[in-house]
Amino acid sequence: MASANDQPMSGSNHILSSGDVDGNRWCGWAGGEGLDGVMVFNKGRELIGRIDLPERCANVCFGGYRRSRLFTAASRSLYALWVGTSGG
Repeated sequence: MASANDQPMSGSNHILSSGDVDGNRWCGWAGGEGLDGVMVFNKGRELIGRIDLPERCANVCFGGYRRSRLFTAASRSLYALWVGTSGG
C-alpha cells in the first residue's frame, strides 16, 4: 500500500487515501474493532490524527465548500465531516 511518499508502509491496513494542502495523507483504515476509521499521517509518515468509525473505512476524499469536507465510504455507511484543512 502507498504512503505519503508513495512508498510501502509495512504491516499497514491502509486502503485508499487523499492528501490535504499541508501534504498530510488521510487514509481509510481497516484494523478491526477500535482501529477502523481514518488515520492522518504527516510527510514524515508519523501518525498525527485519527477519526474513529464503527466500521471499516474503504475510501476517503475531500469535497464540498473549499474542499474542507471529508467524505468517507465505509462498509455499510457514508460519512461526511467538516475538517480544519482543505484537500490538496
